[in-house]
Amino acid sequence: MGFGTNTVICSVKLTDDGKKALLKLSKGDMRRALNVLQACHAAYDLIGETEIYNCTGNPHPTDIETIVNSMLSDEFTTSYQSELQTTFKIFIICTLGYFFQ
Repeated sequence: MGFGTNTVICSVKLTDDGKKALLKLSKGDMRRALNVLQACHAAYDLIGETEIYNCTGNPHPTDIETIVNSMLSDEFTTSYQSELQTTFKIFIICTLGYFFQ
């Protein structure tokens, strides 16, 4: 049953961008998708892209884009000392994994 751009399935409210993120991160594995939906539903009333990424611990694509742009346009020390310094190492690892998917 749909309401605008949101879909409601068994009382789980999922936005269109949430569906896309769920499909991308579950990689076609229905069990993985259901586990993510269960976890997200327990934490959020409306599940969108940001909630899917937060719930799974995956870096949000916009965060990856920000770091890659910083790495390409700024000097290394500037990129490293930015506000993302605390998560910089994690993002580098995740970014490399993201590009090789």
